[in-house]
Amino acid sequence: MTDDNGDIAGMVTAIVPAYERPDYVVHAIRSALAQTYPHVQVLVGDDSRTDAVADAVAAIADPRVHYHRNRPSLGAMGNWIDLVHRAPTEFVASLNDDDAWAPTFLEHTVAPMLADPTIGLSFCDATYVDEVGTALPDESALWSQVSHRDVLPTGPVDPSPEAMLRMIAVWNSPQPAYAAVLRRALVAAIDFPPATDPCHDLWCTYRMWTNGARFHYVNERLTYYRVHGGNLTNAGFAAAEDFIFGVIDAEQPDTPARAEMRRRWALIRFSRAMRNETGIPAAAQDEFAAARRDLDGWRNQVARVGASSPLACRAIWAARAAGRVPPQRTARTPPHAPRRDRGRGHYLRARTRRRRRQPRCHRRTRRRPLRRPLPPRRAPPRQRHPEHLARAQPRARDRRHARRLCRDDRRRLPPRAAVDRRAPAHPRRHGCRCRHRPD
Repeated sequence: MTDDNGDIAGMVTAIVPAYERPDYVVHAIRSALAQTYPHVQVLVGDDSRTDAVADAVAAIADPRVHYHRNRPSLGAMGNWIDLVHRAPTEFVASLNDDDAWAPTFLEHTVAPMLADPTIGLSFCDATYVDEVGTALPDESALWSQVSHRDVLPTGPVDPSPEAMLRMIAVWNSPQPAYAAVLRRALVAAIDFPPATDPCHDLWCTYRMWTNGARFHYVNERLTYYRVHGGNLTNAGFAAAEDFIFGVIDAEQPDTPARAEMRRRWALIRFSRAMRNETGIPAAAQDEFAAARRDLDGWRNQVARVGASSPLACRAIWAARAAGRVPPQRTARTPPHAPRRDRGRGHYLRARTRRRRRQPRCHRRTRRRPLRRPLPPRRAPPRQRHPEHLARAQPRARDRRHARRLCRDDRRRLPPRAAVDRRAPAHPRRHGCRCRHRPD
């Protein structure tokens, strides 16, 4: 079955933007040629300065592989857009020169697009691998949770504005750069401003949705994303992210997921300021100030401190380098996961380990000083012997009271003969001259 141009219906062009990675690009091309889907061809766009990629592609003797050299270099976004316009087929599938596909990738993603012409993008999940191709299960599970691709069901995606905006701008689930098949005509109709470079994949997904395309998801890991030091995503693209999120925020004012999108944007800005990407305290101060209004908890407090002065930004960077700032949580934390004990004190002085409690006798107590010093305590009165109390000279008032009591006591005293001379002294002592003793 052929289309109006004489091409096979359902033909897919694997576009491979390449740059100075001859070893990886050969592996990527061979994974595209090994697809179980029969109607596929490969188009390589070389943006390199040397001939290493050209020699590596020429060594692959397969008529389905086509090579194009850019003169002058077009950049990452320009090379990708140029390959989309050069592709002669109905569908295009982007394959980075350092990534690879599973053999059944095109078979499972192209089938729903052939069945439903309204679907403009079909995407799947990915497996993260290291430089030598070894799978990284922890990284794969982490980013599947971050993008919610682990819980999205297979089938057409909910077309409601809230669900689509959350999937594109909050979760960033579709990855057209390495894990999706697109209708070439819909991508070619999109205008890519220069400010979106190098986040053209996010801009492409957003504009395809606003132009009326529907999405389909396949809940399988059918591509391999390679993690290494030369990734383009390691370079950072703050200006493009801010531009795209600013456009989405302005164009979707009434969407319920707008608050979630703004929080994700604030988390991205907060993470950029904490990582010290620019090394300029003033730039980090602006990032903290812009992110603070959409953050809560300890991040809001750190952003408030960081936005106050460049010196505060340097203090936050030093605290993060010393491990005193809680780590960034990017994945959805399960309910049973233990929370990190930040200890007492400020968030920037979080305790790293808990000390063993010492016995009370070994503990050094330290009392906090009061704001006002207390008056000196009066010395306690001397404890006088009962025989010496009679020699004390009380005040006149007490003396009169004592005499009155003593006179009353004398009236009640028993006769001398009935008094035991070995009895103790009279218990009532008033400081008078009498000794309160029997004769």
